[in-house]
Amino acid sequence: MGVPVNNRILEWFINDYNISVAEVAKKIGTTPDKVQAWIDGSGAPTYRQAEKLAYDVFKKPLAVFFMSELPIALSVKKKFRSLPDYLFDATSYKTRLAIDKADFYKIALYELYKTNPAKEPIFKTIKIISEDNTVKIAEIIREKLGIELSIQKRLKDKYKAFNYYRTALEKLGIFTFQFPLEEERAFCLLDEEFPLIILNSSDSAYSKMFSLFHELMHILMDSEDIYPEADNPIYLKETKEVFCNKLAAEILVPIDEFIREYVAGVAVIEEALVQKIANDYCVSKEVILRRFLEIGATSSSVYREYKKKWDEAFLHMEKSGGDYYKNKISALGRTYVNKVIDEFRSGRIDDVQITNFLGIKYAQLQRIEIEVYT
Repeated sequence: MGVPVNNRILEWFINDYNISVAEVAKKIGTTPDKVQAWIDGSGAPTYRQAEKLAYDVFKKPLAVFFMSELPIALSVKKKFRSLPDYLFDATSYKTRLAIDKADFYKIALYELYKTNPAKEPIFKTIKIISEDNTVKIAEIIREKLGIELSIQKRLKDKYKAFNYYRTALEKLGIFTFQFPLEEERAFCLLDEEFPLIILNSSDSAYSKMFSLFHELMHILMDSEDIYPEADNPIYLKETKEVFCNKLAAEILVPIDEFIREYVAGVAVIEEALVQKIANDYCVSKEVILRRFLEIGATSSSVYREYKKKWDEAFLHMEKSGGDYYKNKISALGRTYVNKVIDEFRSGRIDDVQITNFLGIKYAQLQRIEIEVYT
């Protein structure tokens, strides 16, 4: 027997989350024709199907689908204040779910901390209002974050390097999360107390490092962003995006030191040289080649050729699923996970809240604790 869900609300959610009727049908185990009938009002889902629509497809309370008015306040786009339409309109269903999830974790941070725990949050002490001097701005940011070249060059391991930068940001009030995105490398959500950076969990550690600083620049410019994975002509030509890319590269590889140590006497830019310098800085080969491009030591066509080759090689790399508990902690960050567990053990949040804040079942908590404290 069918239940009287509001067909206008169902259609509105399908459009808001950019999911096709066929995808909805597949996720709840029915046919596109039946879902279309629910949208048209000529049919109705069973109670079980309505539950799947709410909980599995749109991650919303079931009661929302029985409201009389459209739940405009729940619109995914409303999570952004001023994001350009062309960036949001291109986002996939998976990325829109990640935007929703990020907004939930922002609310969780307010529950856990009330105000930002950093003594001097970087987004309150540094505001980028000029796009003139990338070298000076990057120098100020590196100093504020405590990033030292001597430490950076000793890291060698890309995962250690990523965690080094992530921890530096968290100490200054920028929380980062990693979720599955589709066709996007990252995005940021602005907020007075808890601006967030969300990274694509499927990206390489090297890509995450660059995205981390690209999104940080947007936060410091009070500018919302969704960072496309593919080369978007409009996005790439935006002055602000060019500036953010230059700053991210400058933070990872300071140009003056790069020229002094590596460029003098180099006649031909070969891949082996790029790889050696990338290893020294513990960054991607793309970042190093971008530095050579910026100083005119290579051409745009060579850069595009190598980038395409490296991107294709990464796509064909064998990827393992990894350990669930390690992945969970990596997704949420140790700072956040530790805070949630401490609040629970202190009795300030209950067992329902801790499972919601960590996105786990209560039976998994002990394993999470073991993993996070080892």
